[in-house]
Amino acid sequence: MKLTTALAVLFLVCRAQARSVESDGKDQLKVLVDHLEDTMKPSLTETRQQVNKIKTDMIKGKETVVKNRDKLVSEFLAQGFLSSTKDKILLAAASMSNDTSSCMSKSYAITLEIAYSKNVLRYCVDAALPNHLKPVNEVLQTIDKTILNVDVYVKAVKRCLDDAECLKDAKDAIDELERKAQGQVNLWKLRDQHHKLLKDLAACEKQTAFDVLIAQFRAAEDDVRKCLVKLIPV
Repeated sequence: MKLTTALAVLFLVCRAQARSVESDGKDQLKVLVDHLEDTMKPSLTETRQQVNKIKTDMIKGKETVVKNRDKLVSEFLAQGFLSSTKDKILLAAASMSNDTSSCMSKSYAITLEIAYSKNVLRYCVDAALPNHLKPVNEVLQTIDKTILNVDVYVKAVKRCLDDAECLKDAKDAIDELERKAQGQVNLWKLRDQHHKLLKDLAACEKQTAFDVLIAQFRAAEDDVRKCLVKLIPV
């Protein structure tokens, strides 16, 4: 009787311990899954949005520089050469008895240079952008890969129920995944990369500074006026 009672007590204790181990396993599994789904994945998604905004701002910065130059050149070409009424009268007077092409040719070179400046600028900024986008794209790829791994790990962890060793390995793998992601994503460096791009875009604009070209154009206009005056009969 005593032996039977002892065996019964032992059986109850073993069942209680088994339930405790099972409960601990479920708790650990829930903690891991919650961390992956409720903490790690949302954090990665938010970081991706921030990185993608940096990329978008870089592309917009380049496009803005090009659009501004296109607008300036279009306005310049629409205005034309010697566009004031006084200049038109001067040109008409000089043209009455003389060929004015030699005078007008003084403006051709600078006019072409101004028109072509938008192509030079576009080439410069198009060449600059990829080097600055490269690290941003690499970070986006890292984040996307990590997000996919999170989904894979969620499925894998759920298979670890009642397997303490499996849960431990899963936790170690998740810690390593998180550590690598944090080490490869540096928003400060990416923002600094954006700042460097803006400096390069400014340097591209400076190579074909529009205000300098316009100043040269105005000087050419003055030379043409002086030339035309000499052609007018006294």
